[in-house]
Amino acid sequence: MKKVSGIFLLVLLIAVGVWAEGVRSFGMGGAFTAVANDTSAIIANPAGLTQIRNISILGNLQLELADEEKYQNILAYFLKENNITDPNDLTGIKTSFNTSASGMVGFATNRLGLMLTPCYTVTADRQTGKMVANQLISSNLALALPLTSIYRRLPNISFGTNIKVNYAKNEEYLFNETGVISKQSSVNGQGMGLDFGILAKFGFLSLGLNVKDIYSNIIWEGENQAPMTLDPNLNLGLAFTLDKGNRILALDYGDINLNAAKKEGKLRLGFEQTIFWLLKIRGGAMFTPDEEGLKQPEYSAGLGVKIGPLAADLALRSKFFQKDMAANLGLAIQF
Repeated sequence: MKKVSGIFLLVLLIAVGVWAEGVRSFGMGGAFTAVANDTSAIIANPAGLTQIRNISILGNLQLELADEEKYQNILAYFLKENNITDPNDLTGIKTSFNTSASGMVGFATNRLGLMLTPCYTVTADRQTGKMVANQLISSNLALALPLTSIYRRLPNISFGTNIKVNYAKNEEYLFNETGVISKQSSVNGQGMGLDFGILAKFGFLSLGLNVKDIYSNIIWEGENQAPMTLDPNLNLGLAFTLDKGNRILALDYGDINLNAAKKEGKLRLGFEQTIFWLLKIRGGAMFTPDEEGLKQPEYSAGLGVKIGPLAADLALRSKFFQKDMAANLGLAIQF
């Protein structure tokens, strides 16, 4: 039973979509299902790979810190040059907190994409004396095919799939009165997953569909560990590409749990504007339903610079009037 709460947190981690996200999508509020025209399409909508004209390499890092006062304590502690890879190094933090880090590194062509997406979360509760560390690492192989490659007169519609190999680990710790923690349990799991996407383009209008985890599971090691099946999630999107591609307006309705009785999702709005072929500015908002059905907003902003084949991007996301923040930094090369 000691492992149940940690595994529940891992399920929650997956369910709420704490996955690696491309920096452009992050800056546009997550409205990227019908855009999906870079390497991050492997995750956002694998059908979008058909829009890539060159070999593209992408790497980015995403950090989420839940509360300003708490994450200042965490950062101050880590600035003492402690080894952040060992959960025991967290014993000097005198506050409860939760934080996550994720990233992606991969490359793609207009038919094939490979990507590694690690995600780590740490949750500490000083009142109960518990700390849970989770990691979920996914290896992704994406394939895409446009109908026009079969017959030129067919509509400009592409199909894509993403095959995932998942590795998960859950560790639980307890603090004692002196602040030292001891490991209580550790469990590993492996599994497979499958995503499917469609992208249709009609002039300046694009329509996208992505179903994550059509079939996905994690099989835990140990005799008493039941396999975990992940619920499929539907994402729908539309995008307008204007001003010769220099302006993108996008809207998504996604993270719809297809197994839930109430099919409710997140509304995402975003834009990207190119200035002088060099600078890109982005903005967006994501509205997540709470327990009362109200849409709670999170706002995003992003900035990108492209010089030749190299692009560098930064994006920030935060809830309005709340002390939390998430940041995403990415580098991309096309050749």
